[in-house]
Amino acid sequence: MTQAKPTAVSALDLQAFFRCLATLFVSSVPINLALNLLGEQFGDRPMGAVSQHLARTVESGGALSQAMTCFPTVFSELQCGLVRVGETSGRLDKVLERLAGDVERHHRRILQLRQALIYPAFLFAACLAMLVLGPPYLLEPHFRLIRESGAQPPPLTMAVMGVSDLLRGPLFYGGIALLVAGGALLRRKLRGRELRKAVGRRILGLPVVGRLVRAVAITRFLETAALLLEAGVPMHSALRLAARSTGNPAVEDRLQLAAQAMEEGRTLSQALASTGVLPPEVLAVVRAGEESGELSQSLVWTAGMCELQLESLLDVVAASVEPAVMMIMGLMAGILMLATLVPLTQVLQNL
Repeated sequence: MTQAKPTAVSALDLQAFFRCLATLFVSSVPINLALNLLGEQFGDRPMGAVSQHLARTVESGGALSQAMTCFPTVFSELQCGLVRVGETSGRLDKVLERLAGDVERHHRRILQLRQALIYPAFLFAACLAMLVLGPPYLLEPHFRLIRESGAQPPPLTMAVMGVSDLLRGPLFYGGIALLVAGGALLRRKLRGRELRKAVGRRILGLPVVGRLVRAVAITRFLETAALLLEAGVPMHSALRLAARSTGNPAVEDRLQLAAQAMEEGRTLSQALASTGVLPPEVLAVVRAGEESGELSQSLVWTAGMCELQLESLLDVVAASVEPAVMMIMGLMAGILMLATLVPLTQVLQNL
């Protein structure tokens, strides 16, 4: 089946699609009718066209999972695979409900990340704007007065005046153009897996951001693995699919080794321990789940535990970044005030 035209669908629409489809299907509404109803509900939005295309494919005898693969920018490989498992096992209703919950959790986590970082990002942008716009535009009249007075300014003032001249010159704007071009080139290069893997490895090594990225990847991996096991996917296949959901190629490659270790005869806890990705407390719960025969439930529990740790880490990051940026802004304001007031005081004394 050929791929459909790339479609940009919002996270909220995708969340509503899975939740409504699961509700309608559990209520004994035929899948093709449910998809047609969703197409009418979304109307002219991109998700409406996607729903109608899925409905036409199902009505012509195709499988829902097969139709979903036509929209790789809308439905992930994991989602298509889970729906395929649900169709073959006769548990499509359970799979759709699990998928709806998974998409909702993922969207909620993204919102938590944005809410935790939006205020520090705003402060950082204000700090950067003060640094770029302050010396060349707001303080330039003061610097002109100092130059015309003929007095020898202090070294701090000379340094700030030099930065001001640089920010007003063509070299600065040329540098911005090069930065934008370099960013666009890097974004294109990041489509390559090896470069993304190298960048992901570097990010994991950062003090605070690395912990945050690792926590997100581990939580996503555990949630997806639990979802796959409950859907009836074999263990080694579930590990491989769950590893792809982490969003970090460096973490994914290390977790893929766990599936290989299981094929060699190791238990899940031993295989995961060999990767060095999961913390000891998570491995202990997984080991307990193996011994009790409740492995999928233990993965669900550990995913919830990791999600709570992630929320706590987000709170710590937000609480730490905010005063740090405020301190930098205060330091910059103090430097600019000293660079202008001290020489102006000398000029007034010489009058």
